[in-house]
Formats: sequence, C-alpha cells, structure tokens
Amino acid sequence: MLTICAMIKLVFVAVSVVAFLRLSFADDVNLSNGWSCDPRPDNSTTAAFKANLNSLLGLLEEQGPRNNGFYKTEVGERGDKLYGLVQCRGDVSAQDCAACTKDAVKEDLTECNNTRSAALWFRWCFLRYSQENFFGQWEDGMSVGISNNNATADSPAVVIKGMNLMSQLAYEAPDQPFMFKTGSVGVGKNETRYGLAQCNRDLSKSSCGKCLTSLAGIFSQQIGNTSSFSEISMGCTMLFDRYKFYFNYSLPASGGVAPTLPSHRGLQIGRYAGLQISLAAVATVLLSV
Repeated sequence: MLTICAMIKLVFVAVSVVAFLRLSFADDVNLSNGWSCDPRPDNSTTAAFKANLNSLLGLLEEQGPRNNGFYKTEVGERGDKLYGLVQCRGDVSAQDCAACTKDAVKEDLTECNNTRSAALWFRWCFLRYSQENFFGQWEDGMSVGISNNNATADSPAVVIKGMNLMSQLAYEAPDQPFMFKTGSVGVGKNETRYGLAQCNRDLSKSSCGKCLTSLAGIFSQQIGNTSSFSEISMGCTMLFDRYKFYFNYSLPASGGVAPTLPSHRGLQIGRYAGLQISLAAVATVLLSV
C-alpha cells in the first residue's frame, strides 16, 4: 500500500498513428497503459526480498492464465514478505493472458526494479504486488483517465447514451460471476458505442460496486465528448470506445476451466521511459498520495 507523500511515477500512453487506428477496428491490441512504483526507502534490495520477488512474479506468470485469468498469492516471511496478484481482462483468452502477464513481469523488472510495491496496467491485464497486504481492499482516490488521440468527438446526445451505458455496466458487473461485464448501445446512423467494466476478483461485490461507481462518476466528469476513453485504478477498470474492442470470448459462468482459444494478434509497443516515440505520445505524471 502506498505511504503518505510517496511519489508515484505513472507513465500513460495515448496511441495516435493512423496505422493503429486501422488495426483497432479489426482487433484489440495489447499495450502498456502505465506503471506505478514505490521504491524501497533504503534504496537497497536484500537477497531474501529479491528471491521472494522473483518467486512471486514467476507464480503470477505461471498461474494467472491457468486460473481463468486471476491469481493471488503471498511469498516470504517477516520484513521481506510480498503479496501479489495478476488479473487479465475477462474476454481475453488464456494465451493472450499469458502473453500479457509475461509482458507485465518484464516491464516490472525493467521499470520498477528495487521497489517494495508496484502496479502495472496493460490493455489486457493488471499486475500488482506490495509488501503490505492489499487483498480485498478497495483504495479510493487513485484513478486515471486515458483518452486516445485517435478518438472522435461525439455529440451531446451520444455522450449521454455513452455515460448511461457505463453507469449500467458499473451497476451490473459486481453481480456477475467474475465481476466482469461488457455491453453496447446504438447511438444512431448505424453507429454503436461499446463498454466494459471489471473489478479485481479479490474484492467483495460491495467493494467492486463502490470502485466502479467511483470510476463511473469520474468517467462522466472526464470523458467530455471523446468516443474512446479508459479509466484505470488499483481495484477496477472501465473501457469505452466506438469499436468493438472486446473479444467474443467469456469466462465460464460455473467458475470452471475456460476452453483454450486461439490468441489474437496484438501490436507490441516498446519501452516508454518518458520518451516520445513514433507510435506513442507519452506523458509522465507525478502524484502525491
């Protein structure tokens, strides 16, 4: 859990090139939405902490895709103990979940080296670990909105329909078996807006509802008239777009093992590290918590 006045580095990516825009309508792509790292105060890593972290990341990478896209565990003892979880988007196949988790682990080792806690957001998955037990806790007050530069401007009537859709998904998602819900709404002239709401599965239904309700409120304040918007936080996620970004795949309602499906071809974007590169406009934001 983040300490008071801890400075958290968040890097968010807004893809703007035409090539990505064309690909978006054919298939969703996996890219990094950013990361949050909380350095160890002594700026040193003990051998036990490093071993625990490697073990934890290995377990998350191995077990997440095998458990319907969600796995949480704890590793170690006393001062070097770590708690961690990984969660993939509910419409993502096991293969894509594995690929995303692998990318998240790699990014953690690159961007969040020697940190006592980290959170990494990708389009298809979320990975988090901490030296404090955060399981089952909804942490209000930290959420970030991301508007893609390739979004179009919606009319006021379309904006209202989009907000109503996201509010409805926020209301319905907590009661779903995996607290995951997608939906769409027609907005006229053969156009549709699509939405997704998902909570981390360590949360209770009540906490999930609070998390999504909070995001829906922020969503209505930040979306403006954009047709493509994401809202991410430590406990839940909401996505909204003018194309059907989610896949024709769903988790088993019984909680059993999901079937194996072909992976989707995603566009991989490299390291961001505060640089502006050809495929992404990158912003670095420092937040005091």
